Amino acid sequence: MKVLRGCDLEWLFEELAHIVRQERPLPTALQELAEANRNTTRGVIARRLATALEEGRTLSQAVAREEAAFPPGVAGALQAGERSGRLSEVLGSLSESARVETALRPYDLSFSRYELLRLLAFSGSGALPISRLK
Repeated sequence: MKVLRGCDLEWLFEELAHIVRQERPLPTALQELAEANRNTTRGVIARRLATALEEGRTLSQAVAREEAAFPPGVAGALQAGERSGRLSEVLGSLSESARVETALRPYDLSFSRYELLRLLAFSGSGALPISRLK
């Protein structure tokens, strides 16, 4: 399994944040996402995560099992969100990080996830002003 692309990561994290905010059961919602995205990488990953959750794993544990599909540090960030009760906020930050990384790709700028999260955290509005990078 290859690493999910930025747009797929953004989609998955945003969907998961929405599901958590709505307090919907993650396994069921992920199965629905998998079905709606059948025969795609994002659908396969959604199904694998749903299966792991149905087996009693946490989301961070499920992501750790699929480490080849996710960038380093994602499972740890999710675990921190689970422990702190701020999972939806962490998922939102991960989605924004993926969005920014995708936006920066055409400019051939390389930022680590840590650097992107730092930029987002200190930007005040929660979004990096992409227009200033042009």
